[in-house]
Amino acid sequence: MMTFVIGPISRWFGQRSAITQKQLDEVYAGPPFDISLRYPLVLNTVFVTMMYCGGIPILLPIAAASCLITYSCDKVTLMRLYSIRTAYDELALSMLPFALLIHLGFSTWMYGNNQFLKSNLLDVKWIVTSLGLNHGDAVSNVNDVYESFRDIVATYDPLGRNGLASKIFRTNVFPMFALFVMAACSIFLSQFIRALLWPILDKTLGLVVRVVSLLGTSAVACVGNVCLRKRYASSDDISTIPQYPDFTGQFEKTVPLDSKVDREKGFERLPSTGMLIRKWLVDTPTRDTGDRMLTWEAFTAPVRTYSIEANPKYKNAVVEMRKAAKRMHGELVEKSMMSATPRNPAAVSPM
Repeated sequence: MMTFVIGPISRWFGQRSAITQKQLDEVYAGPPFDISLRYPLVLNTVFVTMMYCGGIPILLPIAAASCLITYSCDKVTLMRLYSIRTAYDELALSMLPFALLIHLGFSTWMYGNNQFLKSNLLDVKWIVTSLGLNHGDAVSNVNDVYESFRDIVATYDPLGRNGLASKIFRTNVFPMFALFVMAACSIFLSQFIRALLWPILDKTLGLVVRVVSLLGTSAVACVGNVCLRKRYASSDDISTIPQYPDFTGQFEKTVPLDSKVDREKGFERLPSTGMLIRKWLVDTPTRDTGDRMLTWEAFTAPVRTYSIEANPKYKNAVVEMRKAAKRMHGELVEKSMMSATPRNPAAVSPM
């Protein structure tokens, strides 16, 4: 209603009464998004559903529909109504493991109700013997052993014969209880290791792992360099062929056979090896035309001219720019001369 009815009407009246830009911005800006109202709603739905869905499965589709409606409404309002688009952080995500723990605990208790969920018993005789709680009566029936076991654990369980200890040894409860124990241990260890043990492990085992990783990376790099030298070795010499020769040697460069050679700058390709070389195009005090350039000479060879109009790609553009500059200069001179010419004084009529 606020997005599609009240909001457009308010903006229609507000844009006619707004005088400054600030007032107009306030007309189109919606209310701030209060995330504190969304956290209780979502967390309450998730935790209540996870707590009771073991005994009331109908809560799962209801909670899914509720979360879908909340997501859809928040998406529409964030895009069209609210002025501040606030995202959820990881606080709710870090609390979800505790919802799983609560779900497993309540499900263990609910499934242990023998009046509603009939189930078989585990081998209680073996469990009693393993725990050292042997009863004096020699019973062979499983139910009799179970009743004897309930009498024994009633002295230890605060809830007596109907406590948790008498429920977990049913076939439909024990898997849930085992998952509860594993989840509780996992959550405790994750919190304990992250808070206390991780700084210690990072300084000890983490340092060892980093050193081993560094040594492994260095070893792989050394092996790669050795293989590269052996690949390019001509005979027994394992030195690699450089891309360019020494700076005082003649310039040579390995290029693909289909690459274009710029002969206007003195580059040529040797027919025998296909190497790219460079020759002098002009006579110098130390070099003649046609002599091969050394590497440092090829790198520092001066250009012929710095005049940009000598480049065919820019020649026409430079010529047109100069013509335009001359025309503009002529127009400015003409205007200045016209403005400097004195006007004839108007004739004054006699009194």
